[in-house]
Amino acid sequence: MKRHLIATFLALASAPALAQTPDTSSTPPAPADAPAPTPAAPVAETPPTESGKVTPTTQPAEAPKKEAASSWTDRVKFGAKAYLRYSYELGEEAKNSDQFNIDRLYLQAEFFATDKVRFQITFDAGDTRNGTGNQVFFAETKNAYIEVKDVLGPGLYLRAGVIPLAWIPYEEDLWGYRVQGALPVDRWGYITSADLGLSVGGALPSKYGSFQVNVNNGEGYKAIEVNKRKEVQARLSLNPLASMGGPAAGLFVTGYGSFGEYDDAGLASRVKSRVIGEAGLQSTPLTLAVAYMSARDSNAKVKGRFSVGPEDIVTGHGLYAFGVLNVGALAHAVDGVDLFARYDHLDPDREMDHTNVDLLIAGAGYRWNKNIKSLVDYETVTYGADFGGVDAGKPAEKRVKLQTEFKF
Repeated sequence: MKRHLIATFLALASAPALAQTPDTSSTPPAPADAPAPTPAAPVAETPPTESGKVTPTTQPAEAPKKEAASSWTDRVKFGAKAYLRYSYELGEEAKNSDQFNIDRLYLQAEFFATDKVRFQITFDAGDTRNGTGNQVFFAETKNAYIEVKDVLGPGLYLRAGVIPLAWIPYEEDLWGYRVQGALPVDRWGYITSADLGLSVGGALPSKYGSFQVNVNNGEGYKAIEVNKRKEVQARLSLNPLASMGGPAAGLFVTGYGSFGEYDDAGLASRVKSRVIGEAGLQSTPLTLAVAYMSARDSNAKVKGRFSVGPEDIVTGHGLYAFGVLNVGALAHAVDGVDLFARYDHLDPDREMDHTNVDLLIAGAGYRWNKNIKSLVDYETVTYGADFGGVDAGKPAEKRVKLQTEFKF
């Protein structure tokens, strides 16, 4: 009896092992046309819940929420730029006053609806003061426009809304040191950088230049349309030697013109026009530009800023030049170091003498990386003997600036 029980126990124990390792040598192969077994349908899984658990479902798998968000956020781009400054006044009248300030703060968002349609909005916050003398920062809408690319031809764009205008944004990119201060025609108050309107522009074929034409209200982005009159601006930049390559390809000539009329009531003249011609070189080690400007204005729109005569139409002209030397491109040991200088001369009324305004800037900058740029410079502003009145003798302004641009 015992022998029968032991034999039965051993037979049961050895059965699973024999099933796991069958002897295939004696098993005939399956027919070649035998259908493969159909696998069971996979069970989809939902994304993890907050508790970290994964729950099975019989419904088709959906794209994870993270991936869905990523596909949307890939169309959105955010950016910011800030100009921080410390300045120390050296003029006798300033009595050694100094100041920390944020000259500009830009917040920008872009939405790429398609490969050819883009919407951009930019807020501009600058230092100003309210009626009580308290320092406050006001945010204004500098840009808010829709752009459609290639609508009129390859490389061309059409914009509508609060648009970048034809001159200032172009020259700010050329100068590269907007953090130091506004460009001449902006600083003088003749041209602003943005306004409500329409524009068309783009690059010329084979890198031969670029252009932009815009029709806008004329009051600038900080003011609403006063009445019915509009302004037309046009810029054409040419690189005539682009096909040669090398430094010669960076030689350029640019022409700009803007024509409009003031809307303000009670003006003896509504004339408003500007013409600018510029030539220079833009290359990796050196950027150099020389420009001449002529402006015609209603007297009432100029006399608040400058000393002008009694004529209804005031004609002013200005000459300016700037240069940036990338020292790091010539000596890698000082990579990131720039030397820059700028000179502005304005005669606000050709019919009057000694009412000129002259600006000189010289300094050095350092590019820490693509997001941070710092500079130290000396700035002086001198005035003609009759600026502000006959023999007024407005004293010169002299200051040292330490400034940093942050952007992302």
